[in-house]
Amino acid sequence: MFFCDKMEKVHMTRADWTLIFCVFAAAAGTALFFLQGGRIGQERVAVVEQDGQEVYRLPLGEETAVEVFWEDGCNVVSVDGRGVWISYADCPDRICVRQGKIFGGGQSIVCLPHRLVVYLEGAAGEETLDAMTD
Repeated sequence: MFFCDKMEKVHMTRADWTLIFCVFAAAAGTALFFLQGGRIGQERVAVVEQDGQEVYRLPLGEETAVEVFWEDGCNVVSVDGRGVWISYADCPDRICVRQGKIFGGGQSIVCLPHRLVVYLEGAAGEETLDAMTD
């Protein structure tokens, strides 16, 4: 005799279907939250600091560029809908320009000769990992 022959037919009640629907709805809501990066209702902002003082807060939603002057130097910080970068610098090494665009929270661009730091700020838990080890 086989096991399948002994099984009884199971009937689903309205409460069973309601429970299944609630579990799927909760899973879909959670997936949607994480696919949006946990940023529901919060705008991401590029923060520009010079010599430890905040000089600009630039929303990532609009394209803009600002000039930041330091003694006898200048940087141009550019923002578009996705990220921020330093498009021009007259410092000797221009490492800040070569670094390129940053997209995620926790990333930053630093120009040491002009004492300039640019970083992204947004929803909590948005920071990205640089590396992971066991």
